Formats: sequence, structure tokens, C-alpha cells
Amino acid sequence: MPFTEGETKTISYLGNQFKQLGLEPGNGESYLQEVPMVNILATAAPSMQVKTAGSSFNLKAYDDYVIWTDKTDSSITLADAELVFAGFGVVAPEYNWNDYEGLDVKGKVVLVMVNDPGFWIGDTSLFKGKEMTYYGRWTYKFEEAARQGAKGCLIIHNTAAASYPFIVQQGGFNTSRLQLDTRGKDVKHSDVIGWITEPAANRLFAAAGKDSNLLKDANKRGFKPVPLKPALVDAKINYWKTKTSVGINVNQASFSDNWNGGGVNSLAIGGLVNYKAEYSKESYSYASEVILQYGKVKNKGQLQKKTTDRIYWDNKAAVQLSKNWYFFASINFESQFDDGFSYSRDAQGNERENLLSKFMSPGYLTES
Repeated sequence: MPFTEGETKTISYLGNQFKQLGLEPGNGESYLQEVPMVNILATAAPSMQVKTAGSSFNLKAYDDYVIWTDKTDSSITLADAELVFAGFGVVAPEYNWNDYEGLDVKGKVVLVMVNDPGFWIGDTSLFKGKEMTYYGRWTYKFEEAARQGAKGCLIIHNTAAASYPFIVQQGGFNTSRLQLDTRGKDVKHSDVIGWITEPAANRLFAAAGKDSNLLKDANKRGFKPVPLKPALVDAKINYWKTKTSVGINVNQASFSDNWNGGGVNSLAIGGLVNYKAEYSKESYSYASEVILQYGKVKNKGQLQKKTTDRIYWDNKAAVQLSKNWYFFASINFESQFDDGFSYSRDAQGNERENLLSKFMSPGYLTES
């Protein structure tokens, strides 16, 4: 895997093996060739808003669609972007097929179908019938949409046409993606690319006063793209990934007077807030975690006592300086909310508390 210790060990092993076999270097004095790559972790907003003339509704990320970006911008936003159904999103002169003919999609989001026209109706005169050509692959759909200047491209998923269920796409949701570094080169990318389920696509059609017959019409030669007005979409992608969890726990034990099994009446309560944030872009990564935890217990005949008390903030950052060198730094802080006590009993057997510590005392700051 690139950008890992495994990559370093692998290329070192291969180079040594080539040398032992007596092979001459093919790149100057090196057996290796630099391949610039970037690792992009793009986090999509939890929903996509679809607005029409008189109403609006939301599509849910992961369930209804999966989107990401191949760009290295700090964030990507679709704001009131127009939608266009562009059939299969194919420009294939050798098959006399052009789904973008006469259409300007600059700044718009195109919806396209997966696979080739011939697959859907089994017509061998359309492309290669059931046999998929490169025009049917999802990579081509995104490439062509970018060449046409589309701001976004969503492929309408169909299990038979894609040859795999939507759960395969869901498995790649909000995960990091490795790709060639095309910055500074004449390579076009749409801002947002991804997949949308067929039921969700039908909701978009309905919002524009259309129906699923559009999918059938797209198989006919001479099909013309259909603007899905007045439907507009808002969506956002950034390089931050966050997670928050909150927990509250309450326990009570109560024993009646005729209970002979032993025990003490008690009441305990505890709370936990855990927040995590991760950022990953190109050679930079950062992770931060906050843990706030507090709990108390009150047993009959005893003073109330803390069961847990923690303030914790941890930060880690890393930068890849070169192929084999990284800079890493971390800093964390840990302390407590409430006073801390030790407990003893006086001559009469009464429990007493002795102050040991206070709020934010002690506090620990660790750097590395």
C-alpha cells in the first residue's frame, strides 16, 4: 500500500532482488520510477437537499447515494446546481452515439446510466449488446462528464447492469482513495462524482415532473438529454471526518428489610462525551480526540464519591516530507473536573473526606 512502511519494504526488496539477478537499472541508476500520488479522504455531508419550485426533500448519504471527489480542494460545494439526465453519458463516434450532443452541462450535475445501451435491451446492433465496452464503465462516465465541463456526475446504480449490488459502493463511502497526482497537468475532474440508487434517481425524475420511462428512452438511438428543471441540488464534501458519541449510565440497587442476601442500597450515575475529528489531504493528516467523562456513586451510610473523572484532549499531526521521510508531532492534555478526596473514619465511625486535588489540578501536558 502506498504511503506505508509496507511500500518502503516492498520496493527495497524488489530493488535488491533485481540487483542480485544481475539486471541493469532501467531508470538511470535506479530500478525504480517515481509515481506521484495523492491520498484523498473526502467526507460527504450527511444529506443532499433537492429543491423544486414549491418544496424540497433530502436524499440520505450512504443509503441513497455515495459521493466523493478527485480534487484536492479543501472543500467542495454544490449550491443550487441544475440536474440533467444525460442517458448513458457516452460520446462514441464509432458507434454513432453522442448523449451530450447539443448540450452544455458546464456547472451542472449529470445523471447517467451504468453500462452500454445494448445491455438493457439485448440489441447487438447497439455497441456490443450484453458485452460491456469501456464506454459502459464507471471510470469512463466520470471522465467524459469532466471533459464536458460538468460540475458533478452521478451514475444511476442498477445491480444487473453494474454486475454488483449497491452495497459495494457503500463500502467505499467516506474512505480514503489513492490516485495519481494530476495537479499542474491538463487533466479535468468534476467537483463531485459518485453513485445514486435507482429509487433515489426516480425521486429526482418525479421532482422534475418526469418518470422512470426516461431510463427506457435513453436506450433509443437519437435520445436527447433531459434537463430536470426545476430540481436543484445542494451537497458538500470536505476533508474532515468527525464522530461524536454521548453516553449516560444510571444504576440503582435497593434491598428490602427482609432481604437476607446482603448488600447496600446505592445509586450511581455516569456520563461520557467522546468527539473525534480526522483530516487527511495529500501528504497531510491530523487527528484530534476529546474525552469528557464523569461519574458518582452514593451508597447508603456513606459519603458520595467519584467513580470516574476525566478531561482528555489528544492531537496528532503528520506530514510526508519525502517518499521515505515523515514528520510526526503529538500533544495531549489530561486533567479532572471535580475535587478529589481520600476517605477515612473518625473515632465514632463516621466517614470523613480529606481534600487531595481540585478542578484542573493536577493537569498533565505531554508533547512528542
